[in-house]
Amino acid sequence: VPAGEFLMGSTDPEARNTTENGRAVRVFPESAAVQIELRVKPGQADGRLEVELCDAVGRRPVRLALAEGGIVNAADGTNRVNVGKYKAGEGLTLVLTTDLAAGRYTVQVDGGEVKRFVCAEKDCTSVQRLSLRTGLWRGCGEKIEVEAGSDVPLATPAVFRVIDMSIRPLK
Repeated sequence: VPAGEFLMGSTDPEARNTTENGRAVRVFPESAAVQIELRVKPGQADGRLEVELCDAVGRRPVRLALAEGGIVNAADGTNRVNVGKYKAGEGLTLVLTTDLAAGRYTVQVDGGEVKRFVCAEKDCTSVQRLSLRTGLWRGCGEKIEVEAGSDVPLATPAVFRVIDMSIRPLK
């Protein structure tokens, strides 16, 4: 993979690890206010890429997903709200900005309208990890049982190319 690019998922149909939960984490200095800019090129519109900002113990106050059907959605408290669309093979720029002191964050998709949301976890006061995962969150490590046999190989692996990312603490 060329410098500056990262491939989430597998393009090799013979690969044995084509389960839906491939994950990459980028750690950055702890901050209550941070701006993440992420440029992604999805290989398909029927896969899933979860983009989350997490604290040191795994709480996820900021949750965004490139979901099945070409929809981009964000968590607004305990609800999901559609914030845009994406197409297979076309680049997409996502900008996430946190204000955890106020319990809020914003999302901007491809330079469009900045949309404001309530954090999914109200007691989280800082973040220090950007998590990218090709599949649904399963609660692993939080004493939530993962259903046996639920992490099975996909017929068509989801592929997302992360072309560029920037992480900028604001305070």
